[in-house]
Amino acid sequence: MESGRKAYEARKCGTCHMVAGKGNIRFPLDGVGGRLSLADLRRWLTDTAEMEGALPRLPAVRMSEWMATNRRINARDRDALVAYLASLK
Repeated sequence: MESGRKAYEARKCGTCHMVAGKGNIRFPLDGVGGRLSLADLRRWLTDTAEMEGALPRLPAVRMSEWMATNRRINARDRDALVAYLASLK
């Protein structure tokens, strides 16, 4: 999980998301590991637009657009981020 936390920090996920009171309050991730399955956590990092489309309403700031233009995530970091996010219960 430490590698996932480091990947979260290195990729500046806190710019848009918040964990344990640190980061952007608009999109908190506390408890996400208890709400989403491992498969869904992974899909947020691989099929972001599809996951956004399943939301009741699209967010004003779309992670899919940001991911497409700024942050391709390699498999190692993606796996570490999924494990880290799953630990946030």
